[in-house]
Formats: sequence, C-alpha cells, structure tokens
Amino acid sequence: MPDWRRCAARDDAEFTTPADALEAGQRIVQVEQVQRYLRVTTSEQVREEFRQARPGRPGPETEYRRIENRTYQPVFEEDPEAIRREALCDGLFPLMSNDASLSLAEALGKYKYQPFVEKRHEQLKSVFGVAPMWLKNVGRVASLLWLYYVVELVGALLEREVRRRMGEVGVARLALYPEGRSSEAPTAALVFDRLRGIVGIAC
Repeated sequence: MPDWRRCAARDDAEFTTPADALEAGQRIVQVEQVQRYLRVTTSEQVREEFRQARPGRPGPETEYRRIENRTYQPVFEEDPEAIRREALCDGLFPLMSNDASLSLAEALGKYKYQPFVEKRHEQLKSVFGVAPMWLKNVGRVASLLWLYYVVELVGALLEREVRRRMGEVGVARLALYPEGRSSEAPTAALVFDRLRGIVGIAC
C-alpha cells in the first residue's frame, strides 16, 4: 500500500483561498495514489500585521491599524475504515486469469511455469542469434514473428523428443558438453552443437 504519510511533507504550501488549497491537496493524493485512504480538508491560518494608519515617521502618538492575513493549507486525514479494509489484503498473493475453468492449484502452476516460457524466448538471442531487423511492412513483421515462433517450437520439440527417447532406451545422461560432461536434460543448443558439421545439418 502506498505510504500516504509522504503527503504530509507536501502540505506546507500556503494558498489564498480554500478552493486552491483543496485542489492542491487532491492533486497530491492523486499523484501519490492514496486517494482511497485519505480525506482532504483545509485549515486556515491567520497572521496579524500592524501598519501605520497615516504615512510619516512613527512616534509616540502614531496610530496603527491591525491587518489580518488569511492563508489556507491542505490537511490530510486518514480514513480508518478504508485502511482497515486494505490491511485485510496484506500478505495475499493475487492471481488473475481469464480462464475460469482453472482451479487455484492449476492457476498457481500456470503462473510458476512462466519463467520457462521466458527462458524459451531468451533463446532467440542466445541460441539462435536473432538479430534486430528494420521492417516497414506490417505483414513482414507478422511473418517474422511467426518464424520466431516456429524456431522456438522446433527447439522445444527437439528437446522433448531427445529426452523422451532417452527415457525409452534407459539412458540417464548424454555426454554433450565439449569437455565430455554429461547432461541429464539435453537442450536444443547442445544437440545442435553436437550435430554441427554433419552433412545435411545446418546449425
């Protein structure tokens, strides 16, 4: 929840009308995004000032008139009920999905799978070395994105097929690293590297 106490540090400005002070206070709570938790009011400050009633050098008989200068400041008051309702959400981990058929456990599983998807997208720059391209035609942009998708799909299918065959034949590891280290879950990058130079294989 945003710290509405930062608003208190910004209410020292003085205004000549209550409307200006109220508008400034409302603007502050909107910037800090705490309008749900604070009520904005104004306070009036009166400062007295004494001036000579007539021009001239002051003396023992000089008369003075009292002048009141009124200024206004925004005042921020906490809404206890709004803060209490917000506190009920502390410690909760919300998940939002447009798939109403998912259970809570399934929704959490989908969320935790997200890093794997991002790791797959990362291979476009690392494994497949996709370079930036300048395309003006929208159709070409869509086509290039579709090719990127195919590249990722081929890599994922290759990894799944290799690991599936390893399970079928009872092979726990494959020595795919250059120094002969074995891999329990071969990646497409390791497989392509081992196939590099073989006739008919473009890596």
